[in-house]
Amino acid sequence: MAKVFIPDPVLLKQSGFGRWAHVPVLFDDHGGYLPEHSRYLRERAARIFRPGSDFKDFPRHATLKAIAYHLADFSRWTALTLHDWRTVTYDAVIAYQNDLLHGRCSASGRPLNPKTANALADDVTHFLHWASINGFPHLLSSRYIMPTRASRHNGWHMPYPIVGDLRYHMADKLSIAHIQTLWFDLFARKMEDEIMVTRVLLCPIELLDRARRESYFPTFIDLSCRNNLRFSTSID
Repeated sequence: MAKVFIPDPVLLKQSGFGRWAHVPVLFDDHGGYLPEHSRYLRERAARIFRPGSDFKDFPRHATLKAIAYHLADFSRWTALTLHDWRTVTYDAVIAYQNDLLHGRCSASGRPLNPKTANALADDVTHFLHWASINGFPHLLSSRYIMPTRASRHNGWHMPYPIVGDLRYHMADKLSIAHIQTLWFDLFARKMEDEIMVTRVLLCPIELLDRARRESYFPTFIDLSCRNNLRFSTSID
């Protein structure tokens, strides 16, 4: 299980870490630092990672604190149900949300209303999405992560092949024109207006990196498969 630590902002600023003075930190029950959870909170704070539905300014301290406690609650649930967040599939997130709705594993022991349960499940999903595209072991064992609440309700499953494999398949199956079209469909901007890349081997790197940083992976895969059958069959 995880515990949330709220740092002393004055002390952190005096120590030269003012940028992270408002960001909570997570530890396990034995006082061990949880690097993945804490890094995720820092990247959310700095907007290095933004969920697809996040169009707001930098998150406030209260928002980061809520996310931290939601992740800690999921950690409590995984401990109670003998899950490991590094190996869970999206089915575990659904089970977690259902347990919250029915009061089976809520911290209070009472059923949570759908809005609250959705908020917790959303934050867990965003964290797992972030983990799946940042090279953690979770990526290898959880192939199906849905990044939005609408996707959960629609039952849509999003495969996340390893980024290196995607780059290879893009270079092998797609032309520069295909990649330019994907760029425009994703970002509503011409690729040639934003980057100076003419070699097909380098174009996928630019596109994948931006799609990853701006949390467009699900849309990227969907557009790639719909626009090019050869690419779709290569990553199936």
